[in-house]
Amino acid sequence: MKSFIFQRNQTRFLGFVLLFWCGVGVSCSSLKPGMTYLEVDAMKGAKAQPKTLWRIQATGLISDLDVASETGEILLGTIGDPERPGSVRSLSLWSPDGKKVWENALPFPARQQSISSDGRRVAVGDYENQLIAMDQSGRQTWKVDAHCQPRFLVDGTLILCLRDDDPKTDVPFEILSARGQVLFRPDFVADGLFARVTPDGKSFAVALRGGEVALYHVSPGKSKKGAHDVQSYWRKNFGGEVIDVDLNLSREGAGVVAVYVWVEGKRQVHLLAESGKAIAPILNLQGAPMQVALRRSDRLEGSADPVGVFTYSNGPQGQWVSLFEVKQKSTAVRAEEWPTEWIEVWKRGIRWAADYSTEIVPTQEGGVLMGWERKLPSIRMSEIARFDRKGELEWLLPIESSVGAYLFRFGVSPEGQTLYVATDDGVLSAHPIISLDKK
Repeated sequence: MKSFIFQRNQTRFLGFVLLFWCGVGVSCSSLKPGMTYLEVDAMKGAKAQPKTLWRIQATGLISDLDVASETGEILLGTIGDPERPGSVRSLSLWSPDGKKVWENALPFPARQQSISSDGRRVAVGDYENQLIAMDQSGRQTWKVDAHCQPRFLVDGTLILCLRDDDPKTDVPFEILSARGQVLFRPDFVADGLFARVTPDGKSFAVALRGGEVALYHVSPGKSKKGAHDVQSYWRKNFGGEVIDVDLNLSREGAGVVAVYVWVEGKRQVHLLAESGKAIAPILNLQGAPMQVALRRSDRLEGSADPVGVFTYSNGPQGQWVSLFEVKQKSTAVRAEEWPTEWIEVWKRGIRWAADYSTEIVPTQEGGVLMGWERKLPSIRMSEIARFDRKGELEWLLPIESSVGAYLFRFGVSPEGQTLYVATDDGVLSAHPIISLDKK
């Protein structure tokens, strides 16, 4: 069965890009030891459980979930349930308070879905190589032939169409208008792996086969009112295979990019400025990390608020989330050495490997949400945990599902206060994220 992995709905970042690999001209850093690793079951303190704000049953088995980054509408994709009469493959829109806005049956299985930041436009690409667009009422506005994984840009006025494994074209992606017309193609040939888009839709990165990442910005066009220009910032080859990318970019200030790369059997993280210049030594990761996410913060400069990156791993050693920070070195260094170093601040998790990997989502207060799976001789269950900035466990949320339903996705409301959880038996629920002692 396909891994059930949530597509991030991130609130606004300040401008970082994080890259994972070891590249030419950049020396790899040694890792400084941090706090002792702690298993969740051994952590002290009350393991509170957030309440359920609302809970609904979808008409099918939930296969995908997206949240509008500004207005909070929830887009659900479902597949038919043979044990439930009337259950069909569909796409549906829900209000932030759990009310169904509309639902449309889909003729073919969906590859990827997307909702604009204002919740007014929806796009879905299917396995019959069709890209279908709908408005806020669920009405189909257009359909084009396209082997495409769509992502909305700039309030839904543009669509990033990732052309992964498309035999009809050599370009990794195209930019489409709100009416499905091709407005931009890159001037190089490559295979696209995946794309990451900032919450405001003004910046995006495309990971390419062979260890490359290309960064782009979208700005208002100068030639025509309402038009937009797509600007290439940089394209870099890091020599391995790109596993993950995270963006913390703002057009009002400097930015950072994080990229996670597999290079000759090693997993590494690069931290780059928006310009593409490395701003920290390469982070060499131990074990089997699978995902990364830049820590959210109001400030990303200075020792009082260092740049942070979360890593998630799932393997024989268990399921773990770690926080690494870039800090100023306390000792004098030679001019050619990096003035900063990576510190592993804390690591939390459980010593069970999971069959299906979930996602890590940074919180507004500098902490992180992590899902995991427990497999015991007589029971199999999943939970979502919230850790604060210092690695303290704030709460645990057991995922309630029917027997045989193991997979789940979760998303976060625009203001970062509500957690939406979707399980593959068709249940969507909402829970408060805020610390229970801060209510």
